[in-house]
Amino acid sequence: AIDGMSTRCAGCTKQIRAERRLRDRYGIDEGTYDQMLTDQDGRCRICREPWAGTRQTRLYVDHDHATGAVRGLLCPACNFLVGHVERHPELVDRVVAYLAGAR
Repeated sequence: AIDGMSTRCAGCTKQIRAERRLRDRYGIDEGTYDQMLTDQDGRCRICREPWAGTRQTRLYVDHDHATGAVRGLLCPACNFLVGHVERHPELVDRVVAYLAGAR
């Protein structure tokens, strides 16, 4: 609005932005996200930890950066891990060897 006042509350504005982000970045809608979350039993696709987040703290939509294909919903830690491994796949064997040697 011209006077800087919005016709929507902050919560509604945030929800609309989240819906647009799902659609524009990942090509999915709220229903698809919710179905994925249900299919994953409300858990991260990798670590399987239950997600106690809210709409404001969703699981990340993991996707292949080359193809755009959505792979699943991940917690912040697993999303970071996948992103790092995707950029540096040679680290996987080094990490496994490091952990095996640390015992």
